[in-house]
Amino acid sequence: MLGASIYFSTPLEENERYLKEISLFNVKYIFTSMQIPEEKTEQQLELLKKFISVTNRLGMKLMVDISPETFRKFNVQKEKAIDFLKSLDVKCVRVDYGFDYSEIKDFSNEFEVVLNASTIDEDFYQKGLEKGLDFTKLIACHNFYPRKDTGLDKDWIIQKNKKL
Repeated sequence: MLGASIYFSTPLEENERYLKEISLFNVKYIFTSMQIPEEKTEQQLELLKKFISVTNRLGMKLMVDISPETFRKFNVQKEKAIDFLKSLDVKCVRVDYGFDYSEIKDFSNEFEVVLNASTIDEDFYQKGLEKGLDFTKLIACHNFYPRKDTGLDKDWIIQKNKKL
């Protein structure tokens, strides 16, 4: 799967132009993060709704990166996380650190769930199976973080993907 990323710190008009451009190349998944510390939270929820609207209109799916910290940041109790995301019209979540297997399973019953491919290993897989995760309903995706020297080694990715 080929995807791209957009960020709240980039003006909406610029993100929209970028999405229109890359839609011509059949890019279907767009990543955004609700947890980049340097991004302002005040307008994130309204911008998120706009991001979802634009990606839907272009035939793309917005993958929203979340962690338990995301819900604390927006004063949402963990038990209300699914309702909160549904109220924003989120359809796809990339679950980051901090969620247990039962929470991932709950998310997968309501959303398309993406796991960090870089962190999946045999132990995670086996424990996930024991806890009832249906890996046929989950997607694995490597991270992209827009900072210098944060990339993953090409050979390492190839080997990891073979294992996955």
